[in-house]
Amino acid sequence: MNETYLIRSAALQGFSDLVKSYDGEPAELLEAVGLSFEELNSKETLISFLAVQQLLELSANKLNVPGFGLALSQGQNIDMLGQLGLLMASCKTLKDVMLSVQRYMSLHSPAENWVFSEVNNLVYITRFEYEANTVPLKQIKELSLGVCFKFLQLFIGLSFTATRVELSHSPVSELKAYRKIFKVDVQFNQEYDQIIFDKKYLQQVVHLDDQNRNEFLEKYIDNAVSATDYNNLERQIMGLLIQYIGSENASLDNISRKLGMNKRTLQRQLKTQQINFKGILANIRGRKACWYLSASEMSITLISEALGYKDVSAFSRAFKLLYGTSPSQWRKARGEFDCEGDCVATGVGE
Repeated sequence: MNETYLIRSAALQGFSDLVKSYDGEPAELLEAVGLSFEELNSKETLISFLAVQQLLELSANKLNVPGFGLALSQGQNIDMLGQLGLLMASCKTLKDVMLSVQRYMSLHSPAENWVFSEVNNLVYITRFEYEANTVPLKQIKELSLGVCFKFLQLFIGLSFTATRVELSHSPVSELKAYRKIFKVDVQFNQEYDQIIFDKKYLQQVVHLDDQNRNEFLEKYIDNAVSATDYNNLERQIMGLLIQYIGSENASLDNISRKLGMNKRTLQRQLKTQQINFKGILANIRGRKACWYLSASEMSITLISEALGYKDVSAFSRAFKLLYGTSPSQWRKARGEFDCEGDCVATGVGE
């Protein structure tokens, strides 16, 4: 699977001004990752998601601003989301807003998936990437969660407070920089990137709008989504596996139920489209493992549990089969081994 994932160039709203504020040259940074001012100024242009990630990392390093992603998040407004932003603004409650984002995120960033869930009295907003990088590209994660938190404050008001904010990597800035943005102490080296808050906010009215306008907008967006190639079977399976990786739900039985079909029907479709379910699962597990090993300080035992292996030995065997070295050796080498390509295994892991 060598698909190039894309994102609307509006995701870089405020980039040039922020770079200039640190005495940098936006054009040089853009050119270094293969982007241009023309693409940046055309908000609806789809650009490489990987290039955006690399641009943020390069900017943080060249400008010596470790918190570049967080800083960029503070200059972004809801209009950067285009039609998705319009739909969000027309929702009545915060719950409606989150369900809209979960349903239509592919219009803004086909490379990302935001999942909303309720557990007891808490709400979890969790961010997933289809393009799971094996090198520690942390700035895009901090940008995304910073924007998410800012929008929560936009809809609820500055009185909004999170119960917890979690990031899957180790900190790149001083801890006080994170507290300044999120108003709570951020937990690092966690399994997911997510914002957690009290369920009481869900039914809070955020905006009242004409119902007909809302229905028209939903139809418009449904048509736009169906016109893209981002709802194909392979992508849907990837999105579900990314969410459920490490749990019993990352199974063919559960995925078929989530797709609204029985197991045999899904197997027939997979065979017809020459899609290898175990291969997709192995690919996601492998890339996620590399991310944890390079970007976090999680122990190998904890990583194996997070990825759903029955024990560390099973994880080590699967990892070595994919990448030719053990997880601990790969972590020490930090990039000497090639973990960028797709997994070629047809069904690795236990």
